[in-house]
Amino acid sequence: MDLKTGYVLLGFEDFESALSAADRICARGYKVAYLNEVACMRELEVREFVRELETEVGPSYRNYQLQEQKAADASESLKTALATLEKRKDRALKFIMVVGKNVQPRRYTWGKKRTAPAAVHGKV
Repeated sequence: MDLKTGYVLLGFEDFESALSAADRICARGYKVAYLNEVACMRELEVREFVRELETEVGPSYRNYQLQEQKAADASESLKTALATLEKRKDRALKFIMVVGKNVQPRRYTWGKKRTAPAAVHGKV
């Protein structure tokens, strides 16, 4: 699910499937920014992944379920995104992964040997 902040939210039923997906995503050159159990998610960890909205009362966060309502904090906002994702998949998700979608995929150079910069070899 697109969080509209440069990140995509993915959900998984168990840790093994989340870890397997993380390996595939990283192999393609994308950055896994966050992977954790939903129950262990903390406000400071997820604040940068969700959209902050300015209101008359002060800052609030996007509610991904009900657009006309706002979420009180970042973790609540991410939980509304997770609830939307669970509804789409029709199953409970225990682990979440946030992936940076603006990262350019890694280009592979088959058969080319990579060498360290000259400073590493003592040549400057």
